Amino acid sequence: MSFLQKLRDSMYRFMYGRYGTDALNRALITLVVLISLAGVFLRIIPIVGLVLRVVEYVLIFLIFFRMFSKNIAKRSEENRRFVARFGDAREIIARKQRQKRDTAHCYFTCRRCGTICRLPKGRGKLVFTCPKCGETRKVKT
Repeated sequence: MSFLQKLRDSMYRFMYGRYGTDALNRALITLVVLISLAGVFLRIIPIVGLVLRVVEYVLIFLIFFRMFSKNIAKRSEENRRFVARFGDAREIIARKQRQKRDTAHCYFTCRRCGTICRLPKGRGKLVFTCPKCGETRKVKT
């Protein structure tokens, strides 16, 4: 067995029963990187640089605390709440990008239920019925 395999196996044994990483930790790591970059540009103001560095260290401590925690139920609940509040931001951005690339259709949001409906472009004024709640609406495509 090579040195790297032994190192990997020892890391697996160490992490057994610990929480590891999740979406909240990845978001915190991204935030640390952004704060670090902001600190590079704001280094000329000493107090701001110091505050950013302290916040950065606190977040790094929080990341490692969550990663090595053995209280898996509590960390999972924290992640679930984070994903429920902020998790679909990536999905919303991806959906908007797909809609922007789709030049053959218009997208409308139902006023009553919020369902996104897709209609063909260039058909003039149409009356469409929401498939979820049944509300009818006149739209220009």
